[in-house]
Amino acid sequence: MLTLRIFESKKPVIAAINGPAVGIGATMLLPMDIRICSTDAKIGFVFSRRGIVPEACSSYFLPKIVGISQALEWCISGRVFPAGKH
Repeated sequence: MLTLRIFESKKPVIAAINGPAVGIGATMLLPMDIRICSTDAKIGFVFSRRGIVPEACSSYFLPKIVGISQALEWCISGRVFPAGKH
């Protein structure tokens, strides 16, 4: 699985987000070492709006990054938010 390959990489993996990152676009950011967002970036875990479960290990990585309460709110609400505000 690509997500686990990114996570296990010996070299630092850096993401640059400039625009919307929703669904798999947001999920692919999670295993990376550094995530840099522009002021125009928007992030959303919209899986609940589509009636599907989060994929690519997002249910593992997201709570580790932002905490279980914030991860649960983002995944249940399915809202898209500006990167500078959560």
